[in-house]
Amino acid sequence: MSVTKQPQLESTFQRHVRSSSKQLSASNLPCMSLLPSKKDQRPAFSTLQQHFTPKKTTKAPTASFFAPPSSKQHHDDTSLVEMGHLQMELAQLHLLHRSASTIQAQWEKSAERSLQRRFGSLSKQHLELKEIACESQALINQSGLLSWCRKLSDVQIAEKVQLLSRCIVEIGSMLDSQSRYSCLISLFEAWSEEASRIRATRDHSIHGFGLNLDFVESIGDGWTAEVVTLNKKLSSISRELESLGEVPKESSVSRVLVMLKSMVNNLKFELEFIRSIEHESMTQEISWVQDRIKDLADDVDNDINAMASTYKGIWYDEE
Repeated sequence: MSVTKQPQLESTFQRHVRSSSKQLSASNLPCMSLLPSKKDQRPAFSTLQQHFTPKKTTKAPTASFFAPPSSKQHHDDTSLVEMGHLQMELAQLHLLHRSASTIQAQWEKSAERSLQRRFGSLSKQHLELKEIACESQALINQSGLLSWCRKLSDVQIAEKVQLLSRCIVEIGSMLDSQSRYSCLISLFEAWSEEASRIRATRDHSIHGFGLNLDFVESIGDGWTAEVVTLNKKLSSISRELESLGEVPKESSVSRVLVMLKSMVNNLKFELEFIRSIEHESMTQEISWVQDRIKDLADDVDNDINAMASTYKGIWYDEE
């Protein structure tokens, strides 16, 4: 049994192997036809790759006949943009200017109402203090006038008031633009400018002599006499003010007297100052003229001596 079964099993196994190999070879044939060839190794495109593959950008074709934009067109576009901005600003300024007066009036009214509400009490206190100050100043003035007119009769008080009034009028007339005092100052200023011009020209000329030989002259005897007259008048006004007596310093009459005395002293000082300047300037001019005359005399003597040493008289006998 064993001997007979062994060859049967071998034959059965061989048939099974041949049939399975045939089946494998037959089933593998269509698969071999689907395998890619050596020439085409790229995998097939699938729809899934369409969503994840970046799209290739294609460069726009450039042609030689496409002309670049001109600079004139670019300038025109820029000008239009700038003109639009300017027109917008002009419209805004026009609207602002048209409503400026109304807005300013509204703002002023609003500010006034706000300040009135805020400082109403302060303004009221200020007015009250001002009234109190006026009343106290009136009392001080009354006390000053009483002390100023103490032990004087009504006639003497009237004379004092008239004297004070006359001093005020005379000082005010001197300060007028058409007064004698103003004319004296104007003449001095014109003379001072002319003297400065002459001396400046003289300094730039040769040997101190100009072409026209201009000299600094005095303003005149009339001007000097007028200065002396006004100075005496101011001294008289100063004495009259001193004769009015002393007044309490806190009163208005005292402040008026102090102001008038100060003005008189300043006017006197100015007159004396310009007179001293004119006198000193003329002294310098006279000294300069004398020096020039002396120089000329020395030059003439030198020329005469030089000519005498060079030429001989007809009566000279040669040895």
